[in-house]
Amino acid sequence: MPTALLVDDEPSSSLRLTELLAAHREIEVLGAARSVAEASKLLQDHAPDILFLDVELPGGSGLKLLAELTERTHVCFITAHPQYAVTAFEVGAVDYLLKPIDRMRLGVAVGRLLRAIRV
Repeated sequence: MPTALLVDDEPSSSLRLTELLAAHREIEVLGAARSVAEASKLLQDHAPDILFLDVELPGGSGLKLLAELTERTHVCFITAHPQYAVTAFEVGAVDYLLKPIDRMRLGVAVGRLLRAIRV
């Protein structure tokens, strides 16, 4: 079963994403972080297949975390900032979700992520 980590500094947004992902039983959420430092620690402890990643985080940009990922980790950015979309796709993001996260749009992103894992 594909595994995922969530990185978002906004508790309400992280909770919403966790609740929405519960409907996607094909993904196991391993944990959540609220800062670059917490995320870095989780990434050292786990090698997730999927990373749901906010861009603006305490301690720096979520983009900094990309260097710590294995090749098999597929990224879906989750942010309230549309201006990072081009950069996200330039660094290989599978998808880019704007907050507040929409249930249907998340379903599309999950489908893309699962297809990317299977390739």
